[in-house]
Amino acid sequence: MKEPYQIRNPVIYLVVPKNMTYVEIGGIFASGMNGYLKFADQKTRERYTNKALLARFNLSDNKPNFVSVSSYIDRLQKSLWQTVIMFGAALAILVVLLLLLVLILVMIYKQLNREEIAVKKFLGFSPRQLYALPLGVIFLTGAGQLFAAGLLRSKVGLFVLPLICLLQLSLFYLYVIKDSFNDVVELFKGE
Repeated sequence: MKEPYQIRNPVIYLVVPKNMTYVEIGGIFASGMNGYLKFADQKTRERYTNKALLARFNLSDNKPNFVSVSSYIDRLQKSLWQTVIMFGAALAILVVLLLLLVLILVMIYKQLNREEIAVKKFLGFSPRQLYALPLGVIFLTGAGQLFAAGLLRSKVGLFVLPLICLLQLSLFYLYVIKDSFNDVVELFKGE
């Protein structure tokens, strides 16, 4: 496209309902940088949008509103920042829900295999041997998520997923190790 974006002698396009296209009708409602009129500077804008000139063409009742590029960009940056915050909050909520889900699954596993775990603990099995299945599931899902993030070339995924996996493992470790000896004692006391 070799046509200039700014010219010194602009052509004014007179639009009436009979010669408007659907795009031009949409342009009537456009605000900001989406409209048809763009001025090189503040002086030019004031020159062509003063009240006397608008009144001469019976346009003063339309009250056109023109914004500077900097205020338009500021609004875009604010909306972009709000979007980033919203997605960050959604990601944080999902991480918390994921951690709670892992905790619930470990609690269920621990409760279902309570006697077997207590006997094996009493016999000297390590926590890694006792909880091989839940640990395997955590590692396998973490590896699958990292693989999918790598295939999709997600930089955020490659950064966040190892952190989530570490959080899951640390939560798992804290829950499993906490009161592990007391669980064995209580189980043998009850029987």
